[in-house]
Amino acid sequence: MQANLFNSDYKVENSKKNLNEVVQNCDKIIVTASALCSPFFKESVKCMIPFLKVYGKSIYLPHSQETQIAIYSNDESNPERMSFASQAIEIINVLKKEGLVKFIGAKDSPKNSLLQLIELIEVMSQRERIMVLTQSVKVYEELESLNVKVARINRFGYLSKMMTAGELKERQLKVELGL
Repeated sequence: MQANLFNSDYKVENSKKNLNEVVQNCDKIIVTASALCSPFFKESVKCMIPFLKVYGKSIYLPHSQETQIAIYSNDESNPERMSFASQAIEIINVLKKEGLVKFIGAKDSPKNSLLQLIELIEVMSQRERIMVLTQSVKVYEELESLNVKVARINRFGYLSKMMTAGELKERQLKVELGL
């Protein structure tokens, strides 16, 4: 079995199985602005769509994050993020037409988007199984105390465990030490 860990087919199949379980077992998959602006978001959606359709599920997008994406799509100070945000808007529009995205939360809240996101997830997590997709360590750290699963989108479009900077540093040290 150990030899299979380095086999790319094994990794892909394992990643598909994991994604299938997430979509099947979570009541809501909430996507944050940082995940939407990830260079891997499009690939992630392609991986997720079959499972969303099989289980009759949707991706949930808080209005605060939709607003944040619109801001990013016009922010010329960060051309790369601007490009990915524009692409995310196009993807969201396609998913909307397919019935695979739903919007949640207050539309015109005066609170900043992170605070609104955390409060929304905190309330929802009390009655539903939530998975949050984010690329933001700050969001991850804010959600650690809640009963919420958090993952990041990896370069293949699948989900990976989110880690704090300290956890990443410890993991790297263990690899360097051969542990």
